[in-house]
Amino acid sequence: MLFKHLNNLSLRSFVHITTDSEKTIILLKGRNAFKYNIGNVDMALRILFIFPNIGSGYCFHPGIQLLSALAKQRGHITGLIHLHEKYGVPNDPRIIVQKVKDFNPDLLAFTSSDFEYKWVNELALLLKKELPDVFFLLGGKSAILGKDINKSAFDAFCVGEAEIPFIELLEKLEEKQ
Repeated sequence: MLFKHLNNLSLRSFVHITTDSEKTIILLKGRNAFKYNIGNVDMALRILFIFPNIGSGYCFHPGIQLLSALAKQRGHITGLIHLHEKYGVPNDPRIIVQKVKDFNPDLLAFTSSDFEYKWVNELALLLKKELPDVFFLLGGKSAILGKDINKSAFDAFCVGEAEIPFIELLEKLEEKQ
């Protein structure tokens, strides 16, 4: 299982050390060695963030960066699909669905503005058909204002600052609640 999670690393060689109390990986690059305690990888959630950056310049999303860092602190594995026609993943549902399936997430976390909500919800409905056991989360400052959330694809919504509710959600998903 550990080697499956290491496939995304660009480093060429590594040594894996396992003891009863921890899982540690030592990555070797040139003459440097980097030691990481990665916790229990078998229990780690796979969290995929989807950032629709459609119709605007290339930018970053500090909220996603923060939530990803919090998840990684808890030993989870995170990924990002940055939807952008020029610099990211193209706005093509077939490509997006395949990338999501390849990541094999336990949690799909979307962000949305009013401008993007309709498209994000349609994408989430499509993904929900393909991945019915995945938990779907929607955040973003204007993601649900004036929306009929009963007709959405999402299992939960996060309004406002998400750090604490996101950690609470991760705890529930870790406990399979």
